[in-house]
Amino acid sequence: VWGAKGPDAFDCSGLTTAAWAAAGIGIPAGTVNQKFAGTPASLAQIAPGDLVFTTGSLGSPGNPRHVGIYAGQGVVVN
Repeated sequence: VWGAKGPDAFDCSGLTTAAWAAAGIGIPAGTVNQKFAGTPASLAQIAPGDLVFTTGSLGSPGNPRHVGIYAGQGVVVN
């Protein structure tokens, strides 16, 4: 649900914020804020738990508007 931060519903960045909080690590809300909060990794370096940014319906490669969490083995939870 767009703008939902849980616990009954989440949008993409709400899910990533809640997942990292459950692991004891605070990250900012919002896809754009999350994009600038970490250190970029190449696809060869990506590890489970890393955030994966995509264009979504309103973004572009330079301004992604969707985020998921890499689960390993080519799987992204979003």
